[in-house]
Amino acid sequence: MSRDRTCRARSSVVATALTYAAGLRVHREGGVITVLQRVCWNTNSWKAPSGTAFDSGNPGEHGFGNEEWNFCTDDAFEGNLFGWLYWRAKGFSDLHFQILFWTIHPSRKEWLIVGAYHDATLATDEELRKLDSFFVKTGVGNRRRMEVIDAVRRPDHVTYIRKHPPAARAMDLRFKCPVDKVQIYEPYLPYRSLPKRFQSRNARFKNPTIIKESITTLLRLDPGRSRLNCARSWKMSIHAPPRPA
Repeated sequence: MSRDRTCRARSSVVATALTYAAGLRVHREGGVITVLQRVCWNTNSWKAPSGTAFDSGNPGEHGFGNEEWNFCTDDAFEGNLFGWLYWRAKGFSDLHFQILFWTIHPSRKEWLIVGAYHDATLATDEELRKLDSFFVKTGVGNRRRMEVIDAVRRPDHVTYIRKHPPAARAMDLRFKCPVDKVQIYEPYLPYRSLPKRFQSRNARFKNPTIIKESITTLLRLDPGRSRLNCARSWKMSIHAPPRPA
């Protein structure tokens, strides 16, 4: 392994360790973790694949990302939308998350916050088994597979998709959020709208940015002004995110 690759590997291990440690601190205090999770580019508001993914990893290699249904509320089950994150959140099974999804515009290279899960939790294995049965009985899994095949353009991508069903395997959709706590931002918000101390240049898919101050400093959208506000003076119940002012 080259020196550069060794350094990158060590940096990845350190980043993962720091992310885990930050989560444990929040966990001990019973708070909410705020996660900044990058997703691939999509022109269908992440309700269906658009065939426009250009990013590295699975989107770049196979023409789609499993997160391209993360805001398809039509596929909700028992009041919850189940979404895909590259981050597996190991060791955080009893926490609540505020997940801000962001992407990079393919031509302008601008970082944009596109939506949020305001009160997400990790689904149990039993919930995922029920979701998998729901996908089979209602045809959601087959429909998603066909949506990808219709969206991608390269023959090799289609071949891969036929062999590896995308997001049809419900057991991979480990994060759930009540439908009424799911929000797409219209218009999308510049990443720089975040308070500066929360901004990070971390563009990795698998190691998202964890905001440690989420115990007392929570981000919420003011829909009347389409901007992010910072609320510091109170703590939020982990079961009820604050209503926009």
